[in-house]
Amino acid sequence: MSVSEFGMFVTDTAGNLYPDNIRVLNRSGKWTFAEISLSDGDKGIYAYYPYNPSFSGGKMGLDARSQTDYLYSERTMVSGNAPSASITLYHLLSKVTFRMPAAVTAVRVADYSYSASYSLLTGSLEIKPEKGTISSGTGSLLLYPGDSPAMHVALVAGGHPYDFVMPAAAFRSGKEYVYTLKTAGNGVEIEDITITGWQPGGNYEGTITEKEQERQ
Repeated sequence: MSVSEFGMFVTDTAGNLYPDNIRVLNRSGKWTFAEISLSDGDKGIYAYYPYNPSFSGGKMGLDARSQTDYLYSERTMVSGNAPSASITLYHLLSKVTFRMPAAVTAVRVADYSYSASYSLLTGSLEIKPEKGTISSGTGSLLLYPGDSPAMHVALVAGGHPYDFVMPAAAFRSGKEYVYTLKTAGNGVEIEDITITGWQPGGNYEGTITEKEQERQ
């Protein structure tokens, strides 16, 4: 996917987090952002997408109702001697796709724990208790990774509504789970499940330039 902006959090050599939530923009093919000081030691960069000015403490607030394709990076180290950064963004969520002989044009899951928080520094995902409905106008849903209980899924295929119970599953970040369905009476049954790698998230290559900033 093409990423035109993303956010960054920065730590010092000891892993202490700086307060800035840095916005990175692509302007006419050039990445621009607030400068980072490299004169006082190496820095660790944690990138995420999409940029959100309300994020703080190296954490992303997630809401599955928006069906946003959240991306994150592993730590990238830069220094005064090696200021160039090559950042790879990975899919944080799992993609679940439903296929039928007729095109699936809508999917809905009710009573889903939609709110979560993800720590870029520790890689931990905290799913909160709030529940609600998530839906998509395509044949795919973006779900949180981890152990998922059985869920009631409502979908529309070829203009006809169907519903079925998707069994409990263990989803992984960055994977696409394709459920091939077949009609059975007035409902549908799972015919096959395949797991594939999702397409790459995005990449950034650039040079970190210097500017003094205060540490938390």
